[in-house]
Amino acid sequence: MFASGDPVALLNFLPETRVRCWLDELGCESGCAAVMPLALRGEALQTISRAIQLFHAGDPRVLWLTTLAVILVSPSEMESGRAVRRARAILESLREAERGSPSRPDETPALPSPRCVDALSENAYRCLGEPTDGAGLYFLLNALRYLGLAEMGCSPGSLARFFQRLARHTGIKEGDPILLWIAHTLEGRELEAVDERLLRTWIRKVRRWCWRNGRIGWREVVRRLGPVTLTPTDLDVTLFLDSVDIRIRRIGLDLDPGWLPWFGRVVRFHYVDRREFGA
Repeated sequence: MFASGDPVALLNFLPETRVRCWLDELGCESGCAAVMPLALRGEALQTISRAIQLFHAGDPRVLWLTTLAVILVSPSEMESGRAVRRARAILESLREAERGSPSRPDETPALPSPRCVDALSENAYRCLGEPTDGAGLYFLLNALRYLGLAEMGCSPGSLARFFQRLARHTGIKEGDPILLWIAHTLEGRELEAVDERLLRTWIRKVRRWCWRNGRIGWREVVRRLGPVTLTPTDLDVTLFLDSVDIRIRRIGLDLDPGWLPWFGRVVRFHYVDRREFGA
């Protein structure tokens, strides 16, 4: 739909009854607990705003189009069954923005950005489709796997400090959502002793492994643009197709690690067309 160039025009050809069936298949449950909206940006947000103007926010075709945008930003939302509810939250946010602060005729209402939300009710940190400058940071989970870290029995705190140090060395700024897993994992562990020797050994091994096997430095691995979604069970990182690097592909750094008990999440990497995000 989004790759067609004008997804709003295509909505005219979709019968509402068929779209309602698709929404049901995606998990359209109006009675479920409320969820926060994703932070859509660029062309996707403009497209949804235009669809609301041509139809209306309550039209099932607009809800379905918004659901597709949610899935593009955060594919795990489809698997969890929350994609439709997340789309409803986006549409409601747009309605509230329009009611609360009238904008100029050529101005698209701004959607509040749920940056790195601390969901206290679930005692878990989350970020939902937030842009990051370090989308390749957790590619290095695969390097650690190949180096046998799982067999070494590392603690979550040690692993978090490894990625914290790595992010600092590669220039990731504080507050970047890619660091949210680190902040969550280190919460309550700040007073634990750090084995600096072990930490430096891991960093040296990973850096050498990347160079020997892929002829690529770790800054080139880490510093990549894309949205990241973190939930209590999943980490999804989305990158753009034009950023695919043969050096990373050849050594398997961007393969989906899946469930990593020592990381505490299911980790997935996705590639999408940059135009789908209006980037």
